[in-house]
Amino acid sequence: MKKIVILGGGFAGAYAAQALEKTLRKRDDVEILLYCRENYTVFQPMLPEVISGTIGLTDVVTPLRRMLRRTHVHVREIESIDVASKTVSVAAGFKPHAHVEPYDHLIIAPGTVTDFRGLPGLPEHALPFKNLADALELRSRGTVPATHRHSAATRTDGGRPDRQPRLSRRQWRHRHANGVHASGTGGAACP
Repeated sequence: MKKIVILGGGFAGAYAAQALEKTLRKRDDVEILLYCRENYTVFQPMLPEVISGTIGLTDVVTPLRRMLRRTHVHVREIESIDVASKTVSVAAGFKPHAHVEPYDHLIIAPGTVTDFRGLPGLPEHALPFKNLADALELRSRGTVPATHRHSAATRTDGGRPDRQPRLSRRQWRHRHANGVHASGTGGAACP
C-alpha cells in the first residue's frame, strides 16, 4: 500500500489532504496520514471577530477529523525528516519512544511563524495575533481592535461615535448636492 504523509494541518496541509481524498477516492491502495500540532484548523481571517465577540470560537474552528474522513489525523510534533530513508520521526504520544513513519510521498506544509527581525522592540511589546490561543489571550485582556470598539450592537446611539444622527442615502445626496454638510456649513468651507 502506498503511503502519503502530510506534515502540517493548516490551510495548505488540510486542503492538500482534502484534494487527495477527492482525487484518490476510488483507490484503496493509498493511505493518507496527516501530522499536526492541533486536531483542528482555524480560519484565521475571522480571528478579529472572535476577539470582539461578534462570533464564537466554533465559527472559525473546523475539526480535521470531521473535515478529512479518509485521512488518518495524528496530533504530534514532527521531530525530523530523513529524505534518504523516506521516513518522518514524530514525537512520542502515549508511548515512551519516538514514532518513525515511512512514506512514499511527502507533503511539507508546516505553516509560518512571525518574523520580528529588523523590528527592534516589537517582540517585547507586541501582542501576537496568529492563532486561536493568541485571539483568546487578546479577548481575555479586553483588548478589542479599533474597528470593533464602536460597534452598533453595543452602542445605544446607532454606533455613531460622534453622536450625529444617521442620514439616509437620499438625505445625504440632498445635503451634498445643495452644498450643506452635517455640520451645517456649506460645501465651500469643507476641504
